[in-house]
Amino acid sequence: MTAHRSGPERPMLPTDGAPPTGAGWAAELTWDGVRVLVTTVAGGVHLTDADGRDVTGSYPELAHLDTEHDLVLDGEVVVLDERGRPRPDLLAERVADRRGPDAAAVSLYLADVLCVDGDDLRDRPWDGRRARLEELGLEAWPRVAVAPATTEAAPAAVLELAREQELAGVVAKRRDAAYEPGRTSTAWVRTLVTPPDRLTTDRLATYRGMRDFAATPEPAGGAPSTTAPIFVVQRHRARRLHYDLRLEVDGALASWAVPRGPTLDPAARHMAVRTEDHPMDYASFEGVIPRGQYGGGDVIVWDRGTWTPARTDDPAAALAAGELHLDLDGEKLHGRFVLVRRRGEGSGGKEQWVLVHKRDDHAVDGWDPEDHPHSVTSGRTNDEVAAAPTALWVSEAPAEHAEVPLAPDDPAQQAAASADELAALDALGGRGSWTVGGRELALTNLDKVLVPGDAGPPVTKRDLVRYHARIAPYLLPYLAGRPVNLHRYPDGTARAGFWQKEVPDHAPGWLRRWRNPEAAPDETQQYFVVDSTPALVWLANYGAIELHPWTSRLPDVQQPTWALIDIDPGPAVGFADVLVLARLYRTALAHVGVEAAPKVTGQRGVQIWVPIADGYTFDDTRAWVEKLSRAVGRTVPHLVSWEWHTDRRRGLARLDYTQNAINKTLVAPFSPRPSADAPVSMPITWDELDDPELTPDRWTVRTALDRLAEVGDPLRPLLGRAQTLPSLSA
Repeated sequence: MTAHRSGPERPMLPTDGAPPTGAGWAAELTWDGVRVLVTTVAGGVHLTDADGRDVTGSYPELAHLDTEHDLVLDGEVVVLDERGRPRPDLLAERVADRRGPDAAAVSLYLADVLCVDGDDLRDRPWDGRRARLEELGLEAWPRVAVAPATTEAAPAAVLELAREQELAGVVAKRRDAAYEPGRTSTAWVRTLVTPPDRLTTDRLATYRGMRDFAATPEPAGGAPSTTAPIFVVQRHRARRLHYDLRLEVDGALASWAVPRGPTLDPAARHMAVRTEDHPMDYASFEGVIPRGQYGGGDVIVWDRGTWTPARTDDPAAALAAGELHLDLDGEKLHGRFVLVRRRGEGSGGKEQWVLVHKRDDHAVDGWDPEDHPHSVTSGRTNDEVAAAPTALWVSEAPAEHAEVPLAPDDPAQQAAASADELAALDALGGRGSWTVGGRELALTNLDKVLVPGDAGPPVTKRDLVRYHARIAPYLLPYLAGRPVNLHRYPDGTARAGFWQKEVPDHAPGWLRRWRNPEAAPDETQQYFVVDSTPALVWLANYGAIELHPWTSRLPDVQQPTWALIDIDPGPAVGFADVLVLARLYRTALAHVGVEAAPKVTGQRGVQIWVPIADGYTFDDTRAWVEKLSRAVGRTVPHLVSWEWHTDRRRGLARLDYTQNAINKTLVAPFSPRPSADAPVSMPITWDELDDPELTPDRWTVRTALDRLAEVGDPLRPLLGRAQTLPSLSA
């Protein structure tokens, strides 16, 4: 701390209340833990609680934090279960100093930084403190994370996320507010999650018991609506086509499968089979449930709206009695309907009901739901959703769900930054907030050198942010809908970079993620899915220089969409030899009638991307590329080695077919590389392999856009091309 102020002895405290509305608020998740101030100095780490007492000894797991800075931090000590939910009962045992051999380990979520190396930050706004906290890299400490926070979503929306994930609640913080030690301030407002109604939980027991939420992309929770009860009708193609009618009753969706669908025809008497109640989140689900899972098939939101019970004030009692009169106000369905339970049980022990539309002002004789096949949310049909699903739902546990859209919610978010947006970026100092693609991002260290210059000035983080913001329309088609691995250089290429696949806890909530249901506990759980210009900018600010997308797309990551050929030169092979090999591939591919396109890697090699139709496995593409590559290699054996180990290749090139495997990646088209001037991996035409001026690092982040303006992207016409690979002899 600076000399004129003493260190804070108490943390700043929130008031309790409803989530605030309006602009200027950040929303931060909270875990119902123990508030602590963490002080790191040369002598070690000290923790004090909200009353100023030293509690370092109560949490020995946190006593060995190592940082190069002297810090004062505000955080929350928590105990989490295996699904990441808070366990205040186990934490209470730790607070009581009962740390036996079975005591649960604690974690620390950091929410604020008050001092860095004597620099007092308490008078600075939350935005500035948060940016400083994130750039300290404290998530590298064991059992420590930065508490997730967002400025993009309203606090009420984040509260719903906390409810779904069974967290304690949300703290809304004024973004322009200073830190006030020991004061309960209205600049911070805490809202706790109300425990779900027990009846709703019990009603969903059947639904939860029928599903494996680690494998089935269906929602598993959700909150009741705050206005009129909702209804939804989903057109669902599973083993057979049917319509699912769902009515909100007491916080869950009472559900019926209607084989012939709801109709406005008053003469129709359509059977409706009562099924298990569904969670509220299901009301908006549109996508594909994987084959082999319960309910596997494609689903669209065929109709939705609100409903009102008629002739009763207790719809749950009316359902129990077997007759419910209801008025629907949807986009397709309107008017008075009646659900009547038939006597006896239907097949499989399920109740059979009859659905009828009364003859009223909304009745239409002969009205057939099959004449209205489009979704009311996307305008798409089941066929279109099945062919190109826009969303994947993944649930790790019955109380959590996560949606990963496979296309941006707003196509404008894939547009390049405008001239006004770029001017605003240029006007920023070393840090600040920048709005691009409709999202506000906190940028830091913009003048830090990431890549040294050779032919020009060094490349700064600002330059990388600018490049990502401008290249987005060209780069995003190769990333969207795919897990992406990052090669990060947060301190610039003067220091060694590292690979990062896991999405950090402090990543904004709008940044798309894919949770791998097959990951072992020590493997990457959540991957980046990069589908918007703001996402690319966030990655640039995160120090991600190289972007490596998977060869497969969601939702079926076991099925590649590209076959990859990687000409990997050794030290005894120059780029002229690489071009000889690339031209041989050109001839071989033309001979077998396969379309493909090359790209220079931005470093020393050439890669060739071959689009393929659905249905191939990684074993198929690896075997096909190996056969083709061995035929090329036999033509020039003096240039090629098939040795796996680099030290046995005698400096020769490797025609690497092994990259055709899940989670083995090549650098994305237009991604920068961590070399002088930040060269770019650039798609080229086959004819350009004959250009005597071609080099693998010919285009950089400063010249790539000029190149694209002149010749475009030669690889783009092959994107999504369904191509059958011909059989090749060994």
